[in-house]
Order: sequence, then C-alpha cells, then structure tokens
Amino acid sequence: MAVCILHIWCDWNYFLFFLQFFLFESPNVHPRISETELKYILQNQELNLSGKRPPIPWKKLLTSVPFYALTIAMTGQFWASTHFVSVHPTFLGTILHYPIQENGLFASVPFVLQTLFALAVSWFSDWLNTHDYVGVDKVRKGCNFIFCLGYSLSLLGIYFAGCDKSMSAPFSILAMSLVGLSFAGCMIAAIDMSPTFAGTIMGVSSIISSLSGFIMPILVGFLTNEEQTIEQWNKVFFISIGVVMVSGIIFSLFGSAEVQEWNYPVSEDKSCNGKSSTGKRVDDIFPNSEHISTHL
Repeated sequence: MAVCILHIWCDWNYFLFFLQFFLFESPNVHPRISETELKYILQNQELNLSGKRPPIPWKKLLTSVPFYALTIAMTGQFWASTHFVSVHPTFLGTILHYPIQENGLFASVPFVLQTLFALAVSWFSDWLNTHDYVGVDKVRKGCNFIFCLGYSLSLLGIYFAGCDKSMSAPFSILAMSLVGLSFAGCMIAAIDMSPTFAGTIMGVSSIISSLSGFIMPILVGFLTNEEQTIEQWNKVFFISIGVVMVSGIIFSLFGSAEVQEWNYPVSEDKSCNGKSSTGKRVDDIFPNSEHISTHL
C-alpha cells in the first residue's frame, strides 16, 4: 500500500510540474512564445475568445434527440473499449490459457492498431468533407456504423473460434482496432452538433457513457465468477454485440452531425431585434462557429 501511495504521489508531482511550466491560460500570456507563432495563432483561431460566452441552453440541450442519440452511441463506444481493456484479458487467460507475456501482447497490440486506424480514418473523413464528396453527417454516421458492425462481426468470429487460439486472437485484435473508426464518428460529432457548447455536450455524454466502465465488469463477474466456461463468455460476447449494434443503429437513425439551432442561443433578456442583454447576438460573439466542424 505504501509503495502504491508513493507511486501516486510521484506521478502527481510530475503532472503538476509539467502543468506549472508548460500550461498557460492563453497564448497571450505564454512567456516563451515567439511573436510569429502568437500572430499565427491569433489570426487563425476560429472563435473570438475575448467575447462573453453565451449561457448554456440546458432545456433545448436536454430535449434534443440527437444529443441522446450521441450519448447512446458513446455508450456503445465506451462499452467496446471497456470490454477489451477490463475483461477480455481475463478471457485470454482463463479460457484460452495464454501465458501472461502473450496475454499482455494481445492486450496491447490492438491499441497500436486502433491509433493507426483512428489517424487514417480521420484523415480520410477530412478529405471527403473538404472536397464535398460526402456530407459531414453521412461521414460521421458511416464511420460509426462501420465500427459497430465490424466490432460485432469480430466478436462473432471469437464466438465461432471457440477455444482455437489461432482463430480467436486475430478477431480480438481486429475488434479493438476497429474502435478507432469511432473517433471519426460519434466521438467527434459533438463539435459538429454545437461548436459553441461541444465541451458541455461531451462532458454530460461522457459522464453517462462512462457508466459502462462500472456496469460491464460487474456483469461479467456475475456471469463468470463461479463458472469460467466458454459458454458463459459467449453470453458476454452476445451482450456486447447487442449493446454496440443497438448504439450504432440509434445513432444512424436519430443522431446528427449538423449544427443544431440551439448552438446560437439568445439570452432570455432580449429585445425585439434578437439581441442579448449584452447588446450582441451570439452569432456576433462567435462569428465562425458554424464552420468549425468542416475543418475537423
């Protein structure tokens, strides 16, 4: 216990050290930034950050169907990630009897491929959007659905592979690698929906979606604690397939990567000309917010 506390204390000190010397409130107050770099950042930033941020339209946000579709989609993504981070190594060790060295290898390799998948599909989706070959909405839904379908088919492959290591391992690697597609899908859709309130959307959705990290290990423990058999683990696979596929279908049907009308709220204390209590429309405070998603 003392060793763990010491490790945590050291990690936090390293973290605070880097925060102190490398993190600053804005480019304007950074002591080591060059004039050329500062000028470049200020000239190319999308938003006028000096303006007053408009109030969050909680009522419209919490009654928005695309917001809930996004939250469900992120829940599916979190569920898929939790599966391979938290519980799949147990399957590799107890059912397929991988030695701990190989278990660690198969648990880590997919994350390297996931990163490569995420980078490649992000570049490709940006290329499609930039050249107007496909709209942002279709790109986001397409990438997310391919992730859900590919992940589910990979878990089916693990199911049919049974205890055959040579067949199960490639499907395991493929399933986790395909999660990288979601980073050009539901994981960035909040910025498309509302550039102004993307942080709020991601914060609320992530809180709800992260419950997957608590629910799934408990569920797996309930199913396999007293019965570490391939049959019980197959139940885990089918539950994961159901959760991920349902999330993908809901996002495809009810989600959106279009800028929502509540992205441009006006204060309740407004005059007949549509101005807020500050005398400015939100469009004036955030003049280019509708164009942000096209650059991501």
